[in-house]
Amino acid sequence: MEKIYAAANAASRIYSASWRRGNIIRAQTRLKDRSLTRRLVDFYLDSLETEVSYLLTESQRDAA
Repeated sequence: MEKIYAAANAASRIYSASWRRGNIIRAQTRLKDRSLTRRLVDFYLDSLETEVSYLLTESQRDAA
């Protein structure tokens, strides 16, 4: 049972990291649009910051 739990946990973390990297790519793509309002630019920048912070926290936890 422990092996199944470990495999499920690893799969979940890989999926989460992939989903977050997708969010980063989508935000970067949208930031290239010159017609964005300042409010949307701030939203996408905040989104980038949140996702990168989470990924860095996860990698630090993995290193420990």
